[in-house]
Amino acid sequence: METYVKIQRDGQTNYYYANIQLQEHHLILTCTIGAFRSFRRIIDMRKVDYLGEDHYFGARRIVFSYGEEQYAVFQNGLAVIEELCHQLSLISEVQDYGKYPRCS
Repeated sequence: METYVKIQRDGQTNYYYANIQLQEHHLILTCTIGAFRSFRRIIDMRKVDYLGEDHYFGARRIVFSYGEEQYAVFQNGLAVIEELCHQLSLISEVQDYGKYPRCS
C-alpha cells in the first residue's frame, strides 16, 4: 500500500510518501525523499505505546507512537486505512477516537 505518513520527533514534523507493508508483527515503512533517497523504518507493532484511528479533516487515519516517534498514516486511495486497520487489529486492538484526534 502507498500513502502519506507524518512522523513527529523532538518537536519536528515531517511528511513523506511511503510504501507500507505488514509482515507478521512488523509494519515496514519505506519513505521516499525526493527522487533518489529513501529510508526504511521497521516497527514492531506489539511494542507500540498507542494505536488508534481518528478522523482528520474528514478523512480517516491511523495514529500510533513507537519509541520517541509519533506516526500518522493518512487515507490516500481506496481502502488503505480499512486494510491497515484490519491487519493491525489482528496484532493489537485499534482504538476509535472519532473526529477529535489525540494528536494533529
